[in-house]
Amino acid sequence: MTACSNGLMVDNMKSITLLAPAKINLSLSITGRRPDGYHLIRSVMQAVTLFDTVKVTRTAGNEISVRCDRPEIPCGKDNIAYRAAEQFFSAVGIPVSGLEIEIKKQIPSQAGLGGGSADGAAVLFALNRLFQAELPADRLQQIGLSVGADVPFFLIGGTALAEGIGELLSPVCPLPDCNIVISKPPVSVSTPAAYQAFDRSGCTAADASDALIAALSQKNLVTAARNIHNIFEQLLSLPEVSALKSILLSNGALQAAMSGSGSAVYGIFHDRHQAEKAFAACRTLNSETFLCRPYTAGITESEI
Repeated sequence: MTACSNGLMVDNMKSITLLAPAKINLSLSITGRRPDGYHLIRSVMQAVTLFDTVKVTRTAGNEISVRCDRPEIPCGKDNIAYRAAEQFFSAVGIPVSGLEIEIKKQIPSQAGLGGGSADGAAVLFALNRLFQAELPADRLQQIGLSVGADVPFFLIGGTALAEGIGELLSPVCPLPDCNIVISKPPVSVSTPAAYQAFDRSGCTAADASDALIAALSQKNLVTAARNIHNIFEQLLSLPEVSALKSILLSNGALQAAMSGSGSAVYGIFHDRHQAEKAFAACRTLNSETFLCRPYTAGITESEI
């Protein structure tokens, strides 16, 4: 253990490897807009067993480098993981330290599954350990919010109601264990463009989050599935999304919906055999198709 100039202790561990889960939105409504332009939401978010692997290694010097196995992912200051590292050092009051951040992607990008935010949360978790900062969860979430609205959720994971711009998190009863098929079509959706579509539409939609939360508290998967909703589906009207929903529902999904601002679609299944059939059908259309389950944690060191 060694000390930094501001008194923080640095763990002798030089690197840490973490699993960063994806999320699906079981509900998503837009409830208003702040004066600064940020939209207010209500959304029940659910972590799932689809993971990026993020390895953070302390290096000599003061350079932050990001490497990713997907060439389309930016690896400089535009990467959320890079910005998370900068914000961590600023928040704890120490100079930027040399880091190598290696990201192995499994979560599709521009899919509404929060992969970039999960990677950013993993970096904050890693640095809190490697530099023995011992920042409490709420402080880490504050730092995460400065990087991206979804980052705080991934630091707690599980199932939570997100309000405000996504930073006000209230744990809710978890989605009962089930099978979840996620498929990302070739079309991608820009989150800013999705919110611009909302602004142009003047659309309003009833928020069924409370009915969903009540069903979750009763551990009733069927009723919970009935109350799954996402306002962006009616705003964007993507034929690829409609096609995937039809496949999932025709193969026995209790409900199917788009996650976030898209374009990934998920289906909830009681029956494993039906889920496997739906997975195979979706996989014929999209290589980025996954069969997973609800996950009760956020960033974790545990192997799955």
